[in-house]
Amino acid sequence: MVNDIQESWRAMQDSLGTADLSDEALAAALKRMREAYGEGGAAKVREELRTIRKLGLRDYLSTYIVTGYLSNPATAVRNAIGSVLHATMTVAERYVAAGVTSPIRRGVLGKRTSAEAVTFREANAYVHGVHQNFMDASRMAWQAFKDAKPITDAATSIGDTAQIVPFAFNAARRANWRKQGVLAIPDMAGTALFGTLRTLGVRPSLAMDEFTKVMGRGMQLNALAVREAAYRSARLTGKDKDRVFARTLDAVKNRPTAEALGRAQQAFDEIGEEWNFAKNYMGDDRLESAADTLAAVNLQEMANDYARLLAFQKTGPTVEAFERALNRMRFIKALYVPFFRTPINLVRAGMVDRNPALAWMTKENQAGFKDYFRVMSEQEAALTRGGAEGDMVMARMVTGIGVMSMASILFCNGDLVGKRSKAEEQDGVKSYSIRLGGRWYGYNQLSPLAEMLGMVSDMHQAWRDKDASDDALTAMAGGVLSAITNNIVNKAALQGVGDFFDMLDPAFAKTDDSRGQAAAKAGFKKLGDSLVPAIVRNVAWEQDPVMRQANGVLEAFMVNLPGLSESVAERRDWLGDVIVRPDNPLGLLQPMRVSQVTDDIVRREVSVLAENDPDLLLAANPPARFNGQKITPREAARLLEIQGQEYRSPADGLNMHEALTELVRSDEFAGMADPQRAFEIKRVVSSYRKQATAAIKRGDYPELAEMVNRTGSAQAVEFGAERGLEMFQVESRARAYGVTPEGLTALMGD
Repeated sequence: MVNDIQESWRAMQDSLGTADLSDEALAAALKRMREAYGEGGAAKVREELRTIRKLGLRDYLSTYIVTGYLSNPATAVRNAIGSVLHATMTVAERYVAAGVTSPIRRGVLGKRTSAEAVTFREANAYVHGVHQNFMDASRMAWQAFKDAKPITDAATSIGDTAQIVPFAFNAARRANWRKQGVLAIPDMAGTALFGTLRTLGVRPSLAMDEFTKVMGRGMQLNALAVREAAYRSARLTGKDKDRVFARTLDAVKNRPTAEALGRAQQAFDEIGEEWNFAKNYMGDDRLESAADTLAAVNLQEMANDYARLLAFQKTGPTVEAFERALNRMRFIKALYVPFFRTPINLVRAGMVDRNPALAWMTKENQAGFKDYFRVMSEQEAALTRGGAEGDMVMARMVTGIGVMSMASILFCNGDLVGKRSKAEEQDGVKSYSIRLGGRWYGYNQLSPLAEMLGMVSDMHQAWRDKDASDDALTAMAGGVLSAITNNIVNKAALQGVGDFFDMLDPAFAKTDDSRGQAAAKAGFKKLGDSLVPAIVRNVAWEQDPVMRQANGVLEAFMVNLPGLSESVAERRDWLGDVIVRPDNPLGLLQPMRVSQVTDDIVRREVSVLAENDPDLLLAANPPARFNGQKITPREAARLLEIQGQEYRSPADGLNMHEALTELVRSDEFAGMADPQRAFEIKRVVSSYRKQATAAIKRGDYPELAEMVNRTGSAQAVEFGAERGLEMFQVESRARAYGVTPEGLTALMGD
């Protein structure tokens, strides 16, 4: 109840949106909210806020970005799978607590530790909550989907976007359309656009939130009721134990009425005491009943808190203070929740709470550790609370160790990979994939399992790739740091952080003139990806699976639009082949990236060489330049195609790809060490690129004459200016660069 009022108060602070309002409008809004609260409490206030909020440009833009990002159906499928995985892990952890961590604590410390513990009875009650609450959770999820609003409380995984409804379709808007006629078409378009994005992006997210919270609340309430009953009856025996257990279990499961709560508080006021959650009031029927009522309220709030944790919506006081500070920056806050807070909560669930090396970082886990290892001085003190939560903290770590041990076995068996370089991915297997039935499935979006699998894979790879001069401790520290960084920045919603780290990577200098240029390219791509809804982008990709290289802001949008993407230059790899996205068996509903090992012996060899020696620079595209001058993405793609596929050696008639295949299959190559193999591959690639470049300059590919003339002339002029050459010398230099007679005429005429 307290949380609900707090959320409503925060929502009221935001009720007027980002647009300016007059004092009269403010007074009218406050009056409507007061009347709404009188009619239906906090829930009615939230509903009223949705109708009175005056939207500004920042509201429209933030809603468009968030709903567009979530509009891909695969996102909803992926979120559902992740929620099921998380719930399954919590069930396993409850049984681990009952069968492992709790018996160990009580066995080692005996009567000197808290008598409160997780039992198999509690674990069974937790699982029974699935069957007990499934229909209620489904109904609430459908209600949230249908109404496009949160039901149980105001907290959601998408933040303010859930409450903002641009171009809301209602009777007043419909009447206005009839009145305006053709002039209403722009408004109709806005209503259709935002209505579609909310249906595809907001409704599924809210439905999953409600299903998870209702299910989690019911499961946890069952478990806490059994825990409370077991605690109350812990010092009793025989029929008294069974009676107290049954009565307590029945009393604390249901939320008490306001009248019952008042009577319970009055009972303790009359004796001048405050209710003590850890005290047993058996023997005084009135106080015992009052204690049950207050305990029920307490358990209800604990269950609500757990439900928010299960839905990745729980935040600590520090984060809450930060979010309140963001109230002055509404646009940033609207993007902060879905693109930062929720992903960070996912990372915490998988990387912190279930990782023995990192679990101590949070206050909740620190308290759990203390409760687990705390030694009491006497039996009465041993009956204090906290033992069960300590058991659960340790159980999460034990479960995490089990999952990570399984991941280690999978990695060692070659069935699991972490972050891979572009050269390593030449074998067709993408980063963060697991092999199932002959295919590789990307797991990096299936939190919280993804973080544990990814960390183990990255640590194994870092230790395997460590320099021979590094000691074991240095390698271990570097491996852990690398694994943590990789698994944070490779979350889909945190890709911007990853791009920042990439910009600090010196490898950028291998393919781009400057980091600023690289940042501009990444920025154009991000802009196009952000402002084109995911559903539109994925439809375009399904229709045109060829990956494209955008040149500027306009093309960054075009590559994401059906029917327009094909007009943008295709991306080609170092062998001159077009890069095509892997086929998705389920199309738009495919939750995970699917890949499989290629049949190309050259690509497989390059992958093996890169895996054995990460310092080998293989499978890299050359800079997009000709004659030392920048060329367009389309010209660069054509250049790669000629170098790798079209140009054939006069000596044997093979193109570069075919020559590499012959090399890799040769007996001489089989007898070489890895560094020599890499050198031979680079030698063939370099030779073909030089020969193809010479052929282009000779005029063998007339369609590139304009590129040759433009770049050759510019380079000759720059060279002449630097060296102080005469024009006839500049002309000679241009001729060496392949400039045609027509190009030379134009150059000399200038």
